[in-house]
Amino acid sequence: MAVTYCPLCNTAITFDRRLEGEVLRLGVSGLLRNSDLVMWENGSDSLFQQITGEGIVGDFAGSRLEVVPSAIVRFADVRTGHPDAEVLSRDTGRPFPYGANPYQGYSSSDRPFLFDGEIDPRHPALSRVVGITVADESKAYPFSEIQAAGAVNDASSDRPRSSFSGVPPTRPTPWTPGPSPTVAGWASGSPSTGGSARTR
Repeated sequence: MAVTYCPLCNTAITFDRRLEGEVLRLGVSGLLRNSDLVMWENGSDSLFQQITGEGIVGDFAGSRLEVVPSAIVRFADVRTGHPDAEVLSRDTGRPFPYGANPYQGYSSSDRPFLFDGEIDPRHPALSRVVGITVADESKAYPFSEIQAAGAVNDASSDRPRSSFSGVPPTRPTPWTPGPSPTVAGWASGSPSTGGSARTR
């Protein structure tokens, strides 16, 4: 598996690294596309869009990595729900300031960073949403609307879908509200984004 994260989109997505009979090794290319992280595959020099898992350059252009279900959670909830879970060490031998936010205040921007496309006027460009893709149909549900309604019932590709908000913070679930890493200077000092859950 490859666990990926784009701080500009606040998208944490896990992918199966197996593709077309090969096991890929993914890394950060240093490039952005549509204000989203572009991943680099070192065996073929292919590039993948992080938010979709789609190959956009190289031998795997047009192919798509399989998404493995995952969620952003608070470490306190991981310790409560999974006390034996393994955690990556910060002792890497390099003086990297883990927890520091180079994009402080980005969440309140009017336009995504280095984005040249057309801005959808229906909601602020950096609104947080629950994104659902079924087959070739994708839908986005703004946190603000889910929180106001409490639950949103909808259907995608003739399949019923529900998005819920306000999961009690005492429940160690993958949908407990967590901090927004693009508000304060350090992740530990950032406010909660709110929480949501989606079901089939």
